[in-house]
Amino acid sequence: ESEYQKKGLILEDLYSATILFALLVLAFPLFIYYLYGREPEIDYKAISKKEISADSKPAVVNAVMKGNMGIPTIDGFTATIMDLTNRGYISFRNLKPEEKDSSDIQEPGSRDFMVELPDNEKDPQTGRVSTELEDFEEDVLSLLKAHASEGKISWKKLEKELQNGQDSYKFSIAWSKKVQAYTVFDKFFQSTGNVYMYWFARLVLIAAIVYYILITGFFPSKAFPLTSKIYVLTASIGIYGFIMTKYSNAFVTVFGRWTPEGSLYYKRWDNFKKYVTDLSALKKHPPESVEVWDSYLIYAVSLGVAKEMLQNISQIVPPEQIKRSRFHPISCNYYSKSGYEHGNTFSSSYQGGDGDGGAGNIRGGFEENSGIE
Repeated sequence: ESEYQKKGLILEDLYSATILFALLVLAFPLFIYYLYGREPEIDYKAISKKEISADSKPAVVNAVMKGNMGIPTIDGFTATIMDLTNRGYISFRNLKPEEKDSSDIQEPGSRDFMVELPDNEKDPQTGRVSTELEDFEEDVLSLLKAHASEGKISWKKLEKELQNGQDSYKFSIAWSKKVQAYTVFDKFFQSTGNVYMYWFARLVLIAAIVYYILITGFFPSKAFPLTSKIYVLTASIGIYGFIMTKYSNAFVTVFGRWTPEGSLYYKRWDNFKKYVTDLSALKKHPPESVEVWDSYLIYAVSLGVAKEMLQNISQIVPPEQIKRSRFHPISCNYYSKSGYEHGNTFSSSYQGGDGDGGAGNIRGGFEENSGIE
């Protein structure tokens, strides 16, 4: 009986220690947030909603604003194609009657169009198409040329080839890594706090499992009723550690923070996103020309709001003017009732949704590399 009483006293001390440990586990995230999660104070008043940086790569904007720790989404790939088009490396046009596939039933808002690639000469020293292109931009151009026949390919045919080819899956992973390396995400965002939380959560999970096993072995619940309360506390702590470990990426913005440079960058592009999706703001301060619209559309794709912007364009810019756009074969669907309701070919092909989106294989590579389940 004396031994039983000693164990009972030890168990009471362990119960108190377990409560203190549970409080520590709950307090630690607050401590990490205080040290590493609070955003720096930045003066945003001088940032214009219409302002975009001419040297901002659409893939980088996508990687920072929508990606996972600098890894771009499929929208970044799409925006890069459009950027290359806007810079003259690619061109879009409507299909000629003889180029249309009569067996392909065209659904409203999903018209096909032709992608043409001029035969640019490579630099004999570098072997690249142009010294102005970054490696990930050249890779996109090379991918399109590899699938093109006589310098052209229809968009729907390209979709099918990307969907069926295993190489496109490998390409998406390699390409997103190049964008991530170019982005240097650490200069925009500090994830130190989230890293600390991840390892703390892992230690908590392991400690909870070991502690549960030891308590079970030395203090059977039938002999010591207090053990049941320790079981509940320990199990709760273990579940907490498991959740924080498995879903650590979901808390990266809580325990991490933007750098001063990253905070300005994020706010600038968030303001731009609000601008292009706000019909009243666009009517009040419309872009000066169709060429500016084209530039805006590229970044709207990067930010995942191309559909909203195109719908706004359809209510502001007359169809006659939009015909001068480099992206007219894409956006023209918005100048009909059916196109307005169903969306455009380009965005519907690559936007996230319940379906595969056409280029399923290449989409899968981006989603896996971005940690999207």
